[in-house]
Amino acid sequence: MEPAAVRGYPMYLVLARPGEVEGIGPPRFRTRAELPLADLGRSLAREFHPRELAADPMPRCRETADEVARVTGVMARVEPGINDFDYGAWQWKRHDEIERKPPREFALWMSVPQWLRFPGGESLEPVALHTADALRGRLIVTRTTWWSGSHTRA
Repeated sequence: MEPAAVRGYPMYLVLARPGEVEGIGPPRFRTRAELPLADLGRSLAREFHPRELAADPMPRCRETADEVARVTGVMARVEPGINDFDYGAWQWKRHDEIERKPPREFALWMSVPQWLRFPGGESLEPVALHTADALRGRLIVTRTTWWSGSHTRA
């Protein structure tokens, strides 16, 4: 069957962050930390009604997708290509902690993030590439709404 976009149907792509987790404030580099959803995160997830559902491999993203599935019956597929940054040594550090220690690196992240490789982690480029590859593959095969639990910066 030819892709829907070829037949002229509109395609909708919705990327959503995982539901809210405990420890949302103060701002910190959370990404791959295993954090359970807060009650508010579960509640908000149940308000989302996609036709198709994919989640990044992070537990909080899969948990968000499970909440959506409970309400809609749409089962989630785990999509490793939409996984978030690996912040390396910065993971779970508050922004103010990082800003004090290597202020030049924090300033780069805030102004030109593509120039920074996180100490012990990754840079924006590989995240953008693996996210684009995952999305490109998905856009080719379907016209239905596709939802991601990830919040990649790509």
